[in-house]
Amino acid sequence: MTIRDFTEYRSVYENLPFEPTLEHFRRRRIGEKLAVEFSKVAPHVLDVGVGRDAVGRSLPFPISSLTLVEPMSWALDRDEEKYGPGADVRFCGVFDDFVKTVAPTTKFDLIIFAGLLHEMTLSESERAISSSADLLSKDGLVVAVVPNRNSIHRVLGVHMGIQESLDTKTEAEARINQQTGYSVSSLNQSFESKGFRTHFSETFFLKLSSHAQMEKFIAGGSLTEQGLESLYDLSEVLPEHGAEVLGIYKPLS
Repeated sequence: MTIRDFTEYRSVYENLPFEPTLEHFRRRRIGEKLAVEFSKVAPHVLDVGVGRDAVGRSLPFPISSLTLVEPMSWALDRDEEKYGPGADVRFCGVFDDFVKTVAPTTKFDLIIFAGLLHEMTLSESERAISSSADLLSKDGLVVAVVPNRNSIHRVLGVHMGIQESLDTKTEAEARINQQTGYSVSSLNQSFESKGFRTHFSETFFLKLSSHAQMEKFIAGGSLTEQGLESLYDLSEVLPEHGAEVLGIYKPLS
């Protein structure tokens, strides 16, 4: 298990430029894609990795229950302050530890890994994917979102000589201590090798430059809300080169 200094991580994470904007579009994209899947059923949801605001809090359809797993207590405290204690389950710890506490009969209809798997080592992420198969209901779904190794800003960086290769960590990735890089195909392969089939996968939001530069564009007024919306829509023009990969997976059996 990768050991993290979560105090240091919080400082870096909460001060990472442009990340709140990208998280907004991430939650929106997840909601758009899942709304069709759960138009008739209110799922039991497991959201792994709460961060600034859990994706499970912004789903555009009714849910039956919400279980949050997060190793950083401040994130769970913030969630409780914002949404109240309620009937939700909040587990403070890593996913491996959560899996050990769950009764064998516990099943979820939707498991969310949003902005998480890339922060694990490859072996840790593969173990998390395997564990999610055991926790998923027969007709359930797993949704995963990770940064795209083939994002247009990375492609441009290599072409312009700013970045050595697509596998080179960007400044933001180094600061956040990102462990694993994914493309559409490699994320799909990770799930398919663990007993899933790819139900849907895509990239979204055309991020043209680094997080820091995107934030400067916004602060300087050259990137407006309308411009951000255009970048969100334009990812359909370059379907392999959006900033993040979104995959939806179903169990084979």
